[in-house]
Amino acid sequence: MQYLPETLIAVAILLFLTIYFLAKKPLFPRKRNALLTTFKEVRARSLSLQEALLKHIMDHDALNENLTGTLTYGQVLKQIKKDHITYLSGKKQARILVTNNIFKLNKTQNILKELDSSLTKTERDLNSLKK
Repeated sequence: MQYLPETLIAVAILLFLTIYFLAKKPLFPRKRNALLTTFKEVRARSLSLQEALLKHIMDHDALNENLTGTLTYGQVLKQIKKDHITYLSGKKQARILVTNNIFKLNKTQNILKELDSSLTKTERDLNSLKK
């Protein structure tokens, strides 16, 4: 018990150093390249879906028509554009290229998975209504 304060300080310093070096640990180029590839694919899908929605809205004057039970074509297009600006901008791509923080890259990967699934759902909804 006489060395308890020193032991606690040593454990805290080791914990801090471990977290610090894990956050600064450089990623392997393959992992970063895979994330960039996913980023570019999701970005391209987002742009193509925006174009398809806009074309459908213009061709059928469907801005205020329901795409899903509660959302209109206009609301869906607005949300996709907002997500594209927020998560798929050129700045985000540049950050992926320069960051070595594994936590930020994992967060970006999770966001890309969520965006991909929401784009897939919207594409399914759009395709089912076109048939």
